[in-house]
Amino acid sequence: MFLADKAGDGSSGIGCSKGTIQRHTEVSESTVTRTIIEFLQDGIFIETGRRHFKTGYTVIYRIVLGRVAALEPTVVTDIETGGNVNPVQP
Repeated sequence: MFLADKAGDGSSGIGCSKGTIQRHTEVSESTVTRTIIEFLQDGIFIETGRRHFKTGYTVIYRIVLGRVAALEPTVVTDIETGGNVNPVQP
């Protein structure tokens, strides 16, 4: 969600450092790295370029909305109330 928010409307890509993502999401940098790798492997992210700085670079990603739309939902919305309910596990 953090990266989707950073993409914004009409953005050419997401260019946040892993450290910035880690600080704002409060997960470890290794979790950020692992998640980005998984998103790339699953086709959710595409690397579109790099933004270079004196100390290195930040990779620019694009979210593939078609792949996101194809994912199974993790939260079910109660149509009558508009609230979220946890799905019943068999």
